Amino acid sequence: MNTNAFRLLLLTVVLYLAALTIGLRLLYYISYVLSAVLACSWIWARLNLSALDIHRDSRRQQTQVGEVFEETFQVRNRSLVPKLWVEVRDHSTLPGHQAAAVISVKGNHAKRWRVRTLTRRRGLYQLGPLTAISGDPFGLFRSWRTVPEMGELLVYPATVDLAAFGLPTGDLPGGTTVRGRSMSITPNASGLRSYVPGDPTNRIHWGATARHNQLMVKEFELDPTSNIWIILDLDRQVHLSAPRTPGDTPRAVGDTRMLHVRGAAGPGAGAVLDAPLRPLYLEPETEEYGVTIAASLAAHFLQQGREVGLVTTAHRPLIIPADRGGRQLMKILRTLAVVRAEDSLPLAQLLLGQSTLFGRGDSLIVVTPATNESWVAALHEVQARGSRATAILIEPHTFGSTRSALLAVGALAAINVPSYLVKRDDSLELVLSREMVYGRLR
Repeated sequence: MNTNAFRLLLLTVVLYLAALTIGLRLLYYISYVLSAVLACSWIWARLNLSALDIHRDSRRQQTQVGEVFEETFQVRNRSLVPKLWVEVRDHSTLPGHQAAAVISVKGNHAKRWRVRTLTRRRGLYQLGPLTAISGDPFGLFRSWRTVPEMGELLVYPATVDLAAFGLPTGDLPGGTTVRGRSMSITPNASGLRSYVPGDPTNRIHWGATARHNQLMVKEFELDPTSNIWIILDLDRQVHLSAPRTPGDTPRAVGDTRMLHVRGAAGPGAGAVLDAPLRPLYLEPETEEYGVTIAASLAAHFLQQGREVGLVTTAHRPLIIPADRGGRQLMKILRTLAVVRAEDSLPLAQLLLGQSTLFGRGDSLIVVTPATNESWVAALHEVQARGSRATAILIEPHTFGSTRSALLAVGALAAINVPSYLVKRDDSLELVLSREMVYGRLR
């Protein structure tokens, strides 16, 4: 009941009491009519949401920053009585997802509409529930019903298409031999075994099959290459957002490809980046720049067949062991989709605490907006054990901070660690695709 219904009810009571007092028959008639209007309106509002089926349908449960997420909503009226107006409200947590609508539905008909939302922020979002609201033609009463149909949407970080990325020459493929079975085909065949249902046919060794009179398949060892470790600094004390001004529109920071996710099972499971390029716009936050850079580097090196691992923080040190292939890319992107700069773990402590992960000859790529030199000393200590490092510094001064990364750049140069300096609105593709000659960037 809204204010108008309460006033009408109060008027009806007053007219009825006046009719009892004065005895005027007209007042009785008016009070009866108003009572009938109130009763019919209440019943109408209660029944207007009956026999309604409300559904939502989305083609994908995963998408990527910069893509358009599409959902289809349908309201079907199973009764013969038309629904004059039905308001559908969506309680999804996806930013900018405007799925609310006010519709009218004829009897035994359905109404459908489509909602397209540009995803600008990574994360795991809730889709639904829905609330249907309706009422009587006079607007006296409203009724509502909750449709508990819910789902989830995982928005992966964007990946910038890198033409190249410079690593120190000592960290190119050709490290120490790694003993261990590989799920993928490598140049190092280690032996034969009997065929097991589900083995790929391209692993069958036909010569051995003819000799043993049974199907034999080849086994492979890991390719002897050095690992690449991406170390993403998510210390909340060093990240910041640039102040926004009216009319401030972000510039494109590179080109990204649409992420195609294959099935969760099977030898070809994983993620593939094979769509046409499109401009990428990022929120002016150092955290989003850092995550996008880490995701882009992982995609770049995994597509080259390298083994890539990730070290970051999520209430504790979070480690994804080095591996290769589409499944590894999926693991890294899923992790980067939900991690936030919520912990106060300094980068120096993260480097020293996880230094046992980095083998001799491994490549370390540190992504951070930190300007203090303590983490540079920690990196120098880790590098002294045989690893080689590259740093990507996000310049906080361009995001509205008084701090500058130039001192950290100088400290890195003193220990022969090449560094990239990324500023707000820089083209990540151009900045990160510079080649390296004799350990220096050009």
